[in-house]
Amino acid sequence: NPIGFGHNIASIGSEEEAAAGAALAKPPAAATDGQDEEGGEEDGDANAGGAAPAIGQKSLLFPHFEVYTHWRRATQIELHKELNRNIKLEFNKLFVAQLDLKRKEIEKVDEKRARIEEIINELRRLGQEPEEGEDVVIDTHADEDPELVLKVKDSEIKSEKYLSPEEQERAAKQKAEAEARAAAAGKDNLGTRGLIHMMNNTLESRREEDEIFIDIERPDFIELPADELTEEQRAALKDFEARVKKLEAEREKRGKGLQTELAKLRSEIAEICKGFNERLFGLSQSKMAYDQAIFESELLGIKWSQARLRREQAERMQASLTERLFVAKDNKVSTASRLADFKKEVDSVREVCEALAQDDKALERGVRRDLADAPEFVDVLLKLYR
Repeated sequence: NPIGFGHNIASIGSEEEAAAGAALAKPPAAATDGQDEEGGEEDGDANAGGAAPAIGQKSLLFPHFEVYTHWRRATQIELHKELNRNIKLEFNKLFVAQLDLKRKEIEKVDEKRARIEEIINELRRLGQEPEEGEDVVIDTHADEDPELVLKVKDSEIKSEKYLSPEEQERAAKQKAEAEARAAAAGKDNLGTRGLIHMMNNTLESRREEDEIFIDIERPDFIELPADELTEEQRAALKDFEARVKKLEAEREKRGKGLQTELAKLRSEIAEICKGFNERLFGLSQSKMAYDQAIFESELLGIKWSQARLRREQAERMQASLTERLFVAKDNKVSTASRLADFKKEVDSVREVCEALAQDDKALERGVRRDLADAPEFVDVLLKLYR
């Protein structure tokens, strides 16, 4: 639609949204802050990054590949929060400028629409119908003026306003006084009578172009047959017809001029809408770039926060494992002493067992020796012995 109008700028930007289209100037690499370097997965997270809007030189921002220490990540997160705020403020300036432009364009369109209404009324007074065209009604959106939320219009109040008896009495008294003043002024007002009598109830002088709307008074004898007219009447009739023809020509000329002006005004309104919509499209493209910068900066903050969290978790895990190691070492010492005592006990028991085994073997040899004369009973007796 060539005369569509971006009626809701608030859908493009807000206090919490912004991003930019140019790249943020990166400062030179700064010296390390004395922290130990951390490698591996955390370095990969810190290196994520991209373009950011040009909101000025940020000398405290490190290149992404140099943000690898714990406290450097912490400071860069806070600096990027401030950067995001500045980006949003920068976009808000563009948004406010676009909103001011919209209000000015609406004023221009309203002026032209008022003139269009005048032209349409004049054309209808001339007995002509205006050319068809789309008349745009333009206004600001409620979201574009937050202060309207706090204002209540009379049309929004459906119930009748309550008046106390004192307020009703005071309103009735004021109404009676106003009616009395109006009645007194209407009795005999010299100024009003003079205005009506001399200037047709208006202080504005009649413009010559307004005379074109006044019909020429028809002569009384115009209905008479031609043979009954006198020479003076024929001359007056001829003059009347010439004046009517001239008036119709002037009306036709005036109508064409008004139609031309009407088409021109509608074309100008369409051009205003088209130009504003182009600027609005540019603002929407800028918002996408601003959003991209914001999201990239927030992503950096998230990655750095995750890296710091992983380091803190690793430190907590290391502390827990170290504590468990100390406990295990203490348990090892105590267990080693108990093991030595147990080994001594085992050795003493082993000696006893060996002595008993030697005694058993000696007894078995003695039995065999004693029963050497009856070898057929040796095995049976040994089984019984055992």
